Amino acid sequence: MDLLLGTQMIAKGLDFPNVTLVGAVDADTSLYLPDFRAAERTFQLLAQVAGRAGRGPKGGRVLVQTRHPAHHALVWAAKHDTEGFLREERALRESPPYPPATALVNLLVSGTADQAVGRRA
Repeated sequence: MDLLLGTQMIAKGLDFPNVTLVGAVDADTSLYLPDFRAAERTFQLLAQVAGRAGRGPKGGRVLVQTRHPAHHALVWAAKHDTEGFLREERALRESPPYPPATALVNLLVSGTADQAVGRRA
């Protein structure tokens, strides 16, 4: 196989031992989704993508396209440093706070009368 092209799904669970080059296009897109786990998910994806390259005897390279190369998720991913990423991410989540500094609850109140639902919520 000379070229393997795919989406995020290609990063998970596939083993191609002769892959020597992996590219992540717009790797920072998910960093700016309204989700406090966005940096964590981006870091995990880049770690998985990087794991696809260099499994064979030739070694490998990973190219990452980003508009925000200084973002901590990208910096720690480039260093292959999970512990460094976790330390910084945990510190960033202390205030507002987000997990693991606190717990979140998703509460859904529903009904047929808008005013009654509003009072109960």
